[in-house]
Amino acid sequence: MDIKYITLFGELAKSSEIIAEQVMELDRAQNDEKGEATAKIMRDDYSQLYDKLSNGDSALTKNEFAKLLVAAFIIVNNLDDKIKKYQQTVDTYKTQIIPKLQRLIDEPQTDEEVIKLADEIFSE
Repeated sequence: MDIKYITLFGELAKSSEIIAEQVMELDRAQNDEKGEATAKIMRDDYSQLYDKLSNGDSALTKNEFAKLLVAAFIIVNNLDDKIKKYQQTVDTYKTQIIPKLQRLIDEPQTDEEVIKLADEIFSE
């Protein structure tokens, strides 16, 4: 296996280990012992996989590739969620903030008129 894939899979395992740790902490805070135990197993599995890959061992089992597949799905879903949130933010700027700011530049003639219009349009 090429070193770039070993490195990529190592990063995938490390990211999944971190995500599992975060889930474990959330489950602990919510007193979800079963969820915490499951997340701990996932964290430990991904930690071992990361260690194996970090040592340059590319002889992965089918089960380890299955774990990487699950990790890839989790990462992609997280990225999709972030992209959607960023897109919503961009859309808000384009449809709400920028037009209102542009209106403040285009319409009023004096600072007093700007203040009055700003109070009006940013209170809607």
